[in-house]
Amino acid sequence: MAGRRRRDDGSAANAMMGDKGTGTGTIESPETPATPATPATPATPATPATPATPATPATLYGPVSLGFGVIALIAAFFLGLFAPLAGSLAITFGVLGLISGYNRPQCLAGLVLGAVGVLHPLSFLFAFTGGF
Repeated sequence: MAGRRRRDDGSAANAMMGDKGTGTGTIESPETPATPATPATPATPATPATPATPATPATLYGPVSLGFGVIALIAAFFLGLFAPLAGSLAITFGVLGLISGYNRPQCLAGLVLGAVGVLHPLSFLFAFTGGF
């Protein structure tokens, strides 16, 4: 309320400040400058309608599967403990995406990378320890 002040006619504070007031008792705001008129923009030609993808969670199975598959593949070589977890999530989302039918190439890539991410650490576990 820095730009607003209450005007009361005859109050002691206004009399001391030398403000005579309007006598309405309303809150007045400072005047705003007039905005210049903007020129009209020419109409743009209509673009052809593109088929919209449905907004369902099934459209995200492909990118999520691919993301977890890449994480699983990287973790398989550097952090073997996290690779089966990320790989199993990639496999799960890949299968769900293949069933739903959206982003099938991404789902398939995520499924393959997730399987490699799970099987690579497990193959080393079997090779060096003789099993579980």
